[in-house]
Parts: sequence; C-alpha cells; structure tokens
Amino acid sequence: MAPRIIVTGYGPFRDITDNPSDLIAQQVAARLRNTNLFSTDADAVSNFTVSVSHEGLAEFYAAADDTLDSPTLSHIVHIGVHAASTKVNFELVGYNVTSESGLAQAMAKKRAAAAAATNEAVNDDKEAEDLSSGKIDQSPLAQDLLPSTFPVHLDEFDDWMSTQSKAAWSRDAGWYYCNEIYYSTLLRVRKLRKANKERPLVKVIFVHVPLPEAVDIDTCAQLVVQFLEVDRKASEKEIGWVKTTTNTTVAHVEVNGEKKVVREEKKTVYEKQ
Repeated sequence: MAPRIIVTGYGPFRDITDNPSDLIAQQVAARLRNTNLFSTDADAVSNFTVSVSHEGLAEFYAAADDTLDSPTLSHIVHIGVHAASTKVNFELVGYNVTSESGLAQAMAKKRAAAAAATNEAVNDDKEAEDLSSGKIDQSPLAQDLLPSTFPVHLDEFDDWMSTQSKAAWSRDAGWYYCNEIYYSTLLRVRKLRKANKERPLVKVIFVHVPLPEAVDIDTCAQLVVQFLEVDRKASEKEIGWVKTTTNTTVAHVEVNGEKKVVREEKKTVYEKQ
C-alpha cells in the first residue's frame, strides 16, 4: 500500500498577513509531488491551510476527515511559525493543554516571576481551577504529553540533525494553537491505531519555522523534505519497505491491419514486505 501524507500551514495571524508556515507547507507539498517518497497518485499529498482559531481547527478536521481516517494515510506534518526562533524546530512532544489554558498558564508564569522578583505572594485559586480544566483530552486516562509518532529515536535522525546548522529538536510546541493541533492529531492517530491494531500508526510531527529573515522559505521547505527522506531511509531499514517499479516496454503492435504503439510507463512506489 503506497503511503500518503497531509501537510498543513496556518493562515494570517495578527500582523503576519502572509504566514510563512503556509507558504512553506505549500512548497513542501509541491516538492513531495515531484519525489517518489509517496504515491504518484494525484491525491497522495494533501495540503491544508488552517485558520488560527478553534473554528479553524474544527474546519480542518472536518475537511480532512476522510483522509485522516483513510488506511492509506501514513504521515502528517503540521507547520507553524515561531517568530522568536532562529532555527527550524522539529517538536518532539505535544502537551495536553488547550490554547486558552496555555495562554493563561504562560501569563501565570510571568506574574509568578514578577512576584518573586518583588517578594510578593501569589494566590489565585480560580486561575488554578481554570488551568486544571483546560485540557484537550479530559478522559480519566489522559496523558499530559504525547510524543511524536515518528521514530526519532533511530540513529538516522540524530545523524541527520547533527549535520544541520539551521534545524534543531525541540520540546516546546508552545501554549497556543500550534500545540493544540499537535496534541489533538497525535491523540486522534493513536485512537485510530487502538481501534484497529492492523493499521500502522500514522507518523505525526509539528515543525516550528522562524520568520523568513532568519531562515528563508526555500531552506525551511528543504529541511522538512529532508526530514521525510530520512524517515523513509530509516523505515526501509527498520520495518522493511521495498521499492517496486512497474514497467511497460515500448512496443509496436498491429491490430486489424492498423499499427499502434504501446508507450513505456514507469511508476515507482513503496510497499511493505
């Protein structure tokens, strides 16, 4: 079964009218369509622009519902902007915190730091109550964090990252919609896997990209594609993906006295052994 991928970026946000994450996501999708990393079918690479809001997240999951639940889906790459960063950060974990609760938590930390500097006491039970209820997954067995489902523990990933000056691992997906979509997607693919043990676990990663003045859009897109190429190499070694090529040889045939040409067709896909 040939693998498929979803790539997402974000739409305009505050003073960022042309969101670099969306431009990079589009470029990644375009580059992937010209590689043999995924199926050569037209719909093998799906690209979505997500609005920066709860409604935007809901609209994405609704629009991508069929693809997300498809047994052919193998990879999901979410891309967002981290304006203060100077590198492309590949996020290793998502946290079970809604965007509103995350912002409140960040503000609480700032207030606590300010209070500590002036030796003032901080006592806000209501805020603590709000934070405890602001979870994406509120089930009794909910996990506080979920790791990326990419096999980043494999040597191939560390070997690649060690050669990159503009990329880094990160454990800070933020406290806003970037983290919320990351944890939500990680939770969803795990539920799909739990419901069907025969289904491979979809690989999900969130990539935080800096503003173009720190790392240009082409370089960011190239790094994301390289990361997926490393995953393919690691997967071939780890779980036995093999490359299969179908050829139809050029031939001249005669049918009812009329000469016809059968053209050569060449299609490369990856399948499991």
